[in-house]
This record gives sequence, C-alpha cells and structure tokens, in this order.
Amino acid sequence: MFKYWQLLYEMQSYENCLGKCLVVKLGAEVADLSESMRLTLIDGTDSVVDRIERMIRDGIDDGSLTAVGEPRDAARTLYESWIGASVLAKITRDPRPLDLAMQMTRERLR
Repeated sequence: MFKYWQLLYEMQSYENCLGKCLVVKLGAEVADLSESMRLTLIDGTDSVVDRIERMIRDGIDDGSLTAVGEPRDAARTLYESWIGASVLAKITRDPRPLDLAMQMTRERLR
C-alpha cells in the first residue's frame, strides 16, 4: 500500500516539483471551461478513489494495515490531501507539502 504513495510522491516531486498529474495540471482550468471535461475529471478522480478504497479494504482484510475511519472516507481524504499537496508543491517547487501528505497518510493508514 505504501509503495503506491511513495510512487505518487516521486511522480509529483520530480524535477523541482513540476509534477506529472493531469488533475493537478489542468483540473481547475478545465473544470471552468468545459462541462464535459469536468464530468470526465469527476469520473477519473472517482475511479482513483475507488482503487485506493479497494487497496485499503484489501490491506484491512489481510491484516497488513489499519485505517482510521471508513475505507471510503479514508480513500477520499487521502486522495484529496495528495492533490492539494501536489498543487502546493508545484506552486512552491518545494516537496514539503508532499512530505506532510506522506506523514498524514502513514498516520491514517497504520
């Protein structure tokens, strides 16, 4: 489970925090310009949250982790936190927001 978050951290902090995530790069812009793209982004982000929820449930089922709260809520909160941290890392070109997201993830998923 934590390998996923580590890969996300590496993807978003590469080359001075320029990031590779399209949601981070285009989300706010596109959502204001195109209703069809906004709906596509909702579908895409919901599918990411679905996958994170499944990973959390699998970890709980196999005993490899304990989640704070309901798996769906944890998945959504973690994803939203990482998106926010990615935006801030991109703006500041500093990985500290990603460091804090990783710390919160480790606290939320033990």
